[in-house]
Amino acid sequence: MVTKASCLYNLALTYQEWGKYDEAIEKYKESLDLTSQSNDENQVGKSNTLMNLGYCYMEIRKLKESLCSLKKAVKISRSCYLSPHPSLALAIRYLSYTKLLLDRKDEAWKLAREALDIASVSLKSSPAQLALYMNCVARCCSLREDSIVWYQKSHKLLQQLPSSPIRDDVLATTLNSLALEYQREGKYAEAIKTFEESKRRCNDGNLVRRATVLTNIGGCYRESGNLEKSLSELEEAVTISRSCYSSSHPSLAAAILQLSYTYHLLDRNVEARKLAREALDIANVPLPSSHSQL
Repeated sequence: MVTKASCLYNLALTYQEWGKYDEAIEKYKESLDLTSQSNDENQVGKSNTLMNLGYCYMEIRKLKESLCSLKKAVKISRSCYLSPHPSLALAIRYLSYTKLLLDRKDEAWKLAREALDIASVSLKSSPAQLALYMNCVARCCSLREDSIVWYQKSHKLLQQLPSSPIRDDVLATTLNSLALEYQREGKYAEAIKTFEESKRRCNDGNLVRRATVLTNIGGCYRESGNLEKSLSELEEAVTISRSCYSSSHPSLAAAILQLSYTYHLLDRNVEARKLAREALDIANVPLPSSHSQL
């Protein structure tokens, strides 16, 4: 049974890497069930399974399930590791993201800082990974100025590293997040320049990352008054999003909603209303009825 549980875990990891979160969740749950039946004492393995299960739930915005899995993962990890460990840092980071998505911002901030403190010790030899923890802190900052400072720290660290698939992927993510903060401050020229650099850094095979950047840059072009450029970016974002997300994923809803705004400003109101209703229908599936994003 243990061997089969390990095989199921590895299969789930593969599904997760492909973005097939429903399939990954099914296999992670099967692996956990087999582990429980065999009275396996491998608590580290159980923690890793729960952590990845929680991440998959988070990606499809089943936030209650994500919170439950990640709290268990963090509790087990705290008991397993006697010194700062990357797996504990990762579990705490994922938990902070879920808390943030649930609008529990103070808790998210404390967890993000704890995860960074652990990663600063345990990931000294992996600075590209450390940058992800800086980004997590930036996302959880209550003040925009503080967010920008943390993203800039992450960006500076990544610029010092040689190019690699991991470094370039983290750099694209960091630039996208930094551009969003510039946009929120109304610094559209700086935001667009940073978004465009993020788009250039996107791995050709990472459609999810590209769709995210296209959605954001499309919204920024619209806010800056360039509606034609906004339209082309957002139509591509929606096309990619429909191909790589499930029909109930919030990122698909976000891309469709952004496109509806641009259609509205172009006086294409029938199309705009249709897309806005579709976006709301999608968002209603995974998000709690009281969530601010609705």
